[in-house]
Amino acid sequence: MKRRVAGSDLNKDTVKDVRKRWKRCVDNPIPHTCVCSAAALPLKKNQVDLLIMSFPWFTSWKFADSKTNQSMDNCESLKSFLNLSLDIYKEVFRVLKPGKFVANILGNTYQKGRYYPITLKLPQVIEEAGLEIHYQFWNLRCPAHSITFPWVRSAIDTKINKADKGIGWDVHEDIIIARKAVR
Repeated sequence: MKRRVAGSDLNKDTVKDVRKRWKRCVDNPIPHTCVCSAAALPLKKNQVDLLIMSFPWFTSWKFADSKTNQSMDNCESLKSFLNLSLDIYKEVFRVLKPGKFVANILGNTYQKGRYYPITLKLPQVIEEAGLEIHYQFWNLRCPAHSITFPWVRSAIDTKINKADKGIGWDVHEDIIIARKAVR
C-alpha cells in the first residue's frame, strides 16, 4: 500500500521479536523499529497520519522483567498512570499531522478489590493533551461463550465477588479514536 510504517516499545525483546516476525511474514523491508518511550517519540512535529497504541493497562500485567520507571505497568497509583498517559498524548499531539488520528486500545481493571475505570478517565486526559475525541467503542476481547471463565490475560482479582459469582475481571476493552484538529 506504499505506506511507511514505524514502531516502538520499551522492551528491546519485543522490538527484536517484531523484526523477526515481520521478516518471516511480510514480503517488504522491515520498518523502522526502536526501543523508546511513547512519551518521547523519535519523530518530527506534524509527521504522522495514524498512530495506533496499546499501552499497558494500569496494574494489569507485566510485559517483561526489564522495565524502566517510565513503563505504564510500573505506575504505583492511578494518578501516576494518568499523568504518564497525559505525557504520551501530548507527544502524540506533537507528532500527528493536523486532521489525523490516534487509536488506543484500553481496558478497565480491578486490583485488590478496587475498580479502576480507565476507559472513563482517559478521554479527559486525551482532551487535556489537545486532541479531540473522535469515537469510542466497546470491543469484546474474548468469545462470548467463554465469559463464564476468567480470561487469563485480563485483570483478574479473586477478591471481587460479582453478582454472577465470578471474580473481578473485564471481558471487553474500549478503542478510543482521537484526532488532532485542523486549526
